[in-house]
Amino acid sequence: MDLRDNKIGRKIGRDCRGRSKANHKARDTCISYTKNGKLWIIKSKKLVRSNA
Repeated sequence: MDLRDNKIGRKIGRDCRGRSKANHKARDTCISYTKNGKLWIIKSKKLVRSNA
């Protein structure tokens, strides 16, 4: 889970680099990914999508 989410986070960081308000864009993208189930969490000892 961590390695997968870290890989996604690095990609978001690269995609936002050099943009105006890059920190805000990266934060908003991470929030969107979480809400849309593109990240992973452990819930009740099971690996599930972040919107589960």
